Amino acid sequence: ADGAGVRSLVERLLDAPDEGENRREKARRLVRERLTWDRTIEPLARWCKNPAVRANKGETSRVGADLDSLRRRLAELEEAHRELSGRRLVKLSNFLRRIGLRKPAASRKSE
Repeated sequence: ADGAGVRSLVERLLDAPDEGENRREKARRLVRERLTWDRTIEPLARWCKNPAVRANKGETSRVGADLDSLRRRLAELEEAHRELSGRRLVKLSNFLRRIGLRKPAASRKSE
């Protein structure tokens, strides 16, 4: 898809054929060292011969359920906090009014 990039690579390889050989050898070494059949397929074949559920997979689902439960509890606590905070402000306002430190809301609006 990158025509300019391909053109540039071809020009570099034509100008320096040794660079192409060097890249080719590095690619072959990569395949020999890391992409051989036994390295890529053997772990999958071993699992297919003896499939098993990971030991901690159940723990992961339990953690998810615990997290959901904690989220619900947090929402409940936040709601209770909002409700209590509102009540606390009303009680404080009433107390301040009783001791004469705060004017009633109706008289503040007219000021």
